[in-house]
Amino acid sequence: MAKRTTKPRTVADANPRLPPIPVSASPGPERRGRGRPAMMPEPATKATVPLYDRQIIALDQVTLDIRSANGAIVHRAELIRAAVEALLRAGIDLAALHSEADVLDALLARMGQGREGKP
Repeated sequence: MAKRTTKPRTVADANPRLPPIPVSASPGPERRGRGRPAMMPEPATKATVPLYDRQIIALDQVTLDIRSANGAIVHRAELIRAAVEALLRAGIDLAALHSEADVLDALLARMGQGREGKP
């Protein structure tokens, strides 16, 4: 069989026994962009942030606890966004802080909890 050198412009070009229908007029699935469809309620930017293994394990455990308690499916990203939003709404002067430990202490103090010697 001879190798085709150009892309067929109609279905009839690809198979001469079929009636001529332009390829663009043929129904086909609607194409969408790569990845999951956007489901964010406001503009968002994807960010990659390294987390400690213990944090990932804890996030996964929380998602499983929520699912077993009431059947709701909550993803890690939703928990992380909620934690960031809580930090932003906590009314803490973040500009006065110098480190991750300072942010943690300020947030726990705002929540009325101590650090309890955890890392």
